[in-house]
Amino acid sequence: MKVIAEDSDFRYMLFESPKDVDTVRIENFGFFRIYGVNEYRDTFKVWLRKFPRPIFIGVVRGDEMVAWEYTDHLKEEGITTPVNVLRAIEVREDYRQRRIGKKLLALACIYTPGYLITKPITKRSEEFFRKMGFVEIEKYPIFSKFHYLRGYLVLPLSRKMDLIFEIPSLFTKVSV
Repeated sequence: MKVIAEDSDFRYMLFESPKDVDTVRIENFGFFRIYGVNEYRDTFKVWLRKFPRPIFIGVVRGDEMVAWEYTDHLKEEGITTPVNVLRAIEVREDYRQRRIGKKLLALACIYTPGYLITKPITKRSEEFFRKMGFVEIEKYPIFSKFHYLRGYLVLPLSRKMDLIFEIPSLFTKVSV
């Protein structure tokens, strides 16, 4: 696990193995319980056992995780450009409205070459992703034959670069 960025109160940590999860307290998350994530710690460990390794960034204050993002690689025959799927961003309710979600997204952009896609599961998440620049995946012919991706959004590469270039203004320290 390594610190990849910092701001006033938070460290943004790239988790690299399942054992990294045991170094932080994980409490007060609950959104994904309705989707079967009952024990966040165990779920995070399972994700970090995958290969190729997913991108898992946690936001830590003191020893407590207050937000996280999980991005996986899409393996699809016929797509030559890398495609990554942003599976989730969750910010604890008591830490929202601090631009943490945007910061997590910007950092994820550094670690995901090629396209970044996501499928919002709530109206609020769709509003967030559209505000960040995501557009309908149907606008990109590269994805047209993959019908199961309908409803996904894609971050245009130009907007992805904008977010990456914005990183120095979002953090007090960056170590990527």
